[in-house]
Amino acid sequence: MLKKWGALLLAGALLLTMSACSGSDGKSIRGSVTSVETTAPETTAPETTVPETTAPETTEPAFAVGSSAGNRYENTFLGIGCALDENWTFLSDEQIRENNAAAADMMADAYQEQVQDADVVYDMMANHQNEVDTLSLNMEKLSGAAKLVTEEQYAQLSLEGLEGSLSSMGIENIQTSVEQISFAGGTHACIRLEGEYSGVKVYESLVCFKRGGYMALACACTWMEDGTQAILDSFYAL
Repeated sequence: MLKKWGALLLAGALLLTMSACSGSDGKSIRGSVTSVETTAPETTAPETTVPETTAPETTEPAFAVGSSAGNRYENTFLGIGCALDENWTFLSDEQIRENNAAAADMMADAYQEQVQDADVVYDMMANHQNEVDTLSLNMEKLSGAAKLVTEEQYAQLSLEGLEGSLSSMGIENIQTSVEQISFAGGTHACIRLEGEYSGVKVYESLVCFKRGGYMALACACTWMEDGTQAILDSFYAL
């Protein structure tokens, strides 16, 4: 499931950028040992009570969506922020929903079924004033064995089948690679993608950023020239 969905999620991320060019509640999971009281029989010994003992609480980060104001976006759950210059505009929540709907209409029925089964949040989108360069951040909830997958493994698994998905969208001469890059104060796996759409070069860099039970994808897309790294450099740690 992860292998198939990962490739579709990446293809969907690129499709969202192409369509742009033409409340979720989190749960805090806590684990603790309840106190146990033991009493000896009255006929054999005086009553003794074991003192209450409670193990320290362990907390998984509570899921939360990010927010944008002006030319700055921050997500406290992921612990990252992004500051763009005046040439960029963050989309409103309503605009993001409209883009999601447009992307779904362009995808095959099989993809729409996967979207319905998966817990994916399209959290942020921003467009450059040149009307082609885009930035987005998506989060996928991991379940089962997928929770154990590392960022590197997620990126490598997602590449399998990705070329076929992109080819069906009209992307040609596709080249992909995975590398480790510095991003928002840490080192994370990054998928580099290069191809052609209607004869025009398209570049995309997708950073896999794991937090709690979610995998986030920061997706920078540029056309004609590869400016994706400069866009990713606008992220910082909170």
